[in-house]
Amino acid sequence: MYPANLCRMRALMPVLRGYWSVALLGVAALVFLVIGAPSKAALAGAGFAFVGAAITRGIDIARQRGSVSREAIAARRRDLDETRRLAYAMLAKCPSDRDPVLVATVLNALVHHGLSVDYLTAFRHLARVDTGEDPDKLSAHWLQVQIELINQQLDPDSATSARQSSQQ
Repeated sequence: MYPANLCRMRALMPVLRGYWSVALLGVAALVFLVIGAPSKAALAGAGFAFVGAAITRGIDIARQRGSVSREAIAARRRDLDETRRLAYAMLAKCPSDRDPVLVATVLNALVHHGLSVDYLTAFRHLARVDTGEDPDKLSAHWLQVQIELINQQLDPDSATSARQSSQQ
């Protein structure tokens, strides 16, 4: 077997693994149709019933996978939106109002739920924003860039148009 074909098979196996019940029903249908043709109408009828069951099961599995995928996308969007709101809260607070819980929450959101940023980099920037020890505003700018990246992921069209209108 060629290496390219082997790679395709490995990629295809997880997809097909969920359809084993469809294959089983299909084999049963084939057996009944072969045994039942042409004289045994009852066996042929059972074969056609298995064909119908296999098709129905295949459609159910495809719908279920689509539903799981849509739920994962919705959860990701909720996480990104929450991360963005926390980042805005971090930028809006007074530096004199130190809030380690907010820092930890934004840090967790950026590292695990938002953009998968580097923990140490995020911690350094968020600590500077929290304490107000950001004289050149580089850390505040870094956080604003993270918000823009989230905006791009949530709505690529509006983020692009907003960037273009701000440059004019």
